[in-house]
Amino acid sequence: MQRGLSLRLATCNYRCTGCDAINAIYPATRALDEEEGTDYHKRFLELLKEIQKNDYACTAALTDVKGDRGKRPSEQKDKFLRVVKKREDGIVVRGAKICQSGAFAADVNFVLPTQTFRQGEEFAVVFAAMPEDEGIKYIIQNAGVQAKQREGG
Repeated sequence: MQRGLSLRLATCNYRCTGCDAINAIYPATRALDEEEGTDYHKRFLELLKEIQKNDYACTAALTDVKGDRGKRPSEQKDKFLRVVKKREDGIVVRGAKICQSGAFAADVNFVLPTQTFRQGEEFAVVFAAMPEDEGIKYIIQNAGVQAKQREGG
């Protein structure tokens, strides 16, 4: 069934990166809560229960576009995903992630940082985005398989 779905969508839908993200976020939020007295782990567990109850497909976006690798993220902000505003109901981010072909087909997209950041750099953020979230834009690569499907092949 998974292979058939992948052929129809012309993208990955195997949930593997989502499972990897869950396995990384679980201990990280728990350790952070123990160290800082925050409630990230509790909130993550609530989301995880919702994911399991609804059998949501999860994926993860890990790779920032990075731009000039000789520069730090603060020197080329839109090449890295970063927090631009904190609100009562969450955060607002700006920037770009790349190389997650199944993102548009997932119910939950986990977003994680890709490198070690220095003190004061605002880029080390982890969050879950869902299709109904405001302002998310997906730019989809037109793969050869998709072009063949449109041509009836």
